[in-house]
Amino acid sequence: MCPRRPHLVLFLSNEATDSENSRSFIQDDGRLHYRPKAGTDRVFTFDESITKSLDSLSAIENQHRVRWRWEMPLRGIAYQVGQQDSSTLSTVTLVCSKESLPQAHLFAEVMREFLCKTAPAPKLQVLLRDGSGGVRIEPLDAGATPKYDAESSWDFEDFNGLIEGLYGLIAAMGEQGIAENQIIIDVTGGQKTTSIAGASITINREVVIQYIQTNNKHEPRGYDVIHPTGETPGFGT
Repeated sequence: MCPRRPHLVLFLSNEATDSENSRSFIQDDGRLHYRPKAGTDRVFTFDESITKSLDSLSAIENQHRVRWRWEMPLRGIAYQVGQQDSSTLSTVTLVCSKESLPQAHLFAEVMREFLCKTAPAPKLQVLLRDGSGGVRIEPLDAGATPKYDAESSWDFEDFNGLIEGLYGLIAAMGEQGIAENQIIIDVTGGQKTTSIAGASITINREVVIQYIQTNNKHEPRGYDVIHPTGETPGFGT
């Protein structure tokens, strides 16, 4: 069983672009559309609920044998949203790589399409490095492309750097009055190192992790990571 919590953190991988001869997003008539594969006329429009849209898109991707890197993060958000008319999801914080940070505003566009019927819609924000070695959290709105320095991004293969960033995020949220038991970290996206870091930062904390199964069921799993010591009853000697 995976708990629902008001503050979701997730790692955002970069989406393929036209220059990679793959797929692309198209904006037309105020709506966001998605072409799963370059050279095809098949265009998908985000016009249903999150889960229904993603299931429809998965069928198209299976047909073209491509995979959308943002599917799992969106499924993680969809689960945390739950019923759109009674969602308690308050914030979604993105941890971005150098490649995905310039695309964060586009992810915000996709979220806006999915969550336009959610009341209230969660606030999207991005975790950034600051020049002093700490972190800062900035709001991220759909629309104009933000001008982020590449040095503000996170190296998805730097375990220690990711741990420091996540620790800074949890501390910053605490200063905002957000308790650890209100935070959940989705470790489905990103790379293996981000998943390990996301799980490690929750050890012996009230922060928990979420993982979305990558098989056809896409079931969410929640984990409360505990590292026992010799003094822990039932563990050690």
